[in-house]
Amino acid sequence: MQKQAFKIMGALLVLVLAVSFSVGAVSAAQTDYTIPVTIPSNGLVLTKDVPPYVETSPGVWEQTEPIGDFTPATSVYGALRWAYANSVADSTGYYIASLDVDFYGNMVSEIDGNSGRNVEWRAFIGDAQTTNLAAAITSGQTVRFLLVDEEASTIATYTTLNTDDAEYSYSFPVTLTTGINDIWTGTVNLVEPNVTGLDAFKAAADSQPGFDYTVSGVDWLLSIDGVSKNYDKSGYGWGIFVNGTATSYTLSGFNVTDGQVLSIKMLPSSYAGNYAETPVDGYYQNHVSDSLAITARVSTA
Repeated sequence: MQKQAFKIMGALLVLVLAVSFSVGAVSAAQTDYTIPVTIPSNGLVLTKDVPPYVETSPGVWEQTEPIGDFTPATSVYGALRWAYANSVADSTGYYIASLDVDFYGNMVSEIDGNSGRNVEWRAFIGDAQTTNLAAAITSGQTVRFLLVDEEASTIATYTTLNTDDAEYSYSFPVTLTTGINDIWTGTVNLVEPNVTGLDAFKAAADSQPGFDYTVSGVDWLLSIDGVSKNYDKSGYGWGIFVNGTATSYTLSGFNVTDGQVLSIKMLPSSYAGNYAETPVDGYYQNHVSDSLAITARVSTA
């Protein structure tokens, strides 16, 4: 009986030790993510996702709330938002799926579900703390967000914070680019009656060298040469222009004539967010990130 009691006590002791070590490992754990971001110097990011549309009456669709604003992507907030809006992944394939930020209040509430009581997110450019989410950044800098205990974050004298003090750490090494990514520029030969915008686009894609693309349905552009955007998160989409003027048609909805230039551009939409710039044809055209320019030469059969 005494031996059996010792066995039970020994088993309990092993269990207690195992639980203690397990709890200790969890409480000491820290999660670090490093997500490099490449941002165009003319890039914009939204202060919030694009509100969804709902059918308020038969055939009438309205957004559920007012749209937010665009702000320059070359900022502390811009690095975080660019990674989120474009699903930029780290070396393991991890990316930020959700984000809750009060941009004008300079407050980050949640990054990918990570938040909690008595903790708050603090922003850094390199090792220097900043309370200004709109603070400008330059190429080569690293923007960091740390989730820290409120008691540590209220210390007024520190200018740096060791990541060991954080529950979560997000680092964004920043590369800024200039200019527009020219996906394709050239001339295509079309023969009537096959002279729609879609015919011109496909002729360019099939040329040498051409480009890959994906569409939804017949001609709703999703990606071109690997370039795509989540409109709801980024506010960017493919705009279609004929001789510099935007068209509301999809590619198959209009014909091109001899000498016309069909341009397709990735750029922010004024229907997704407001910005301190006059939109042209529903777009902020000073902020194109990627483009194609297709000159059509049309002949009769």
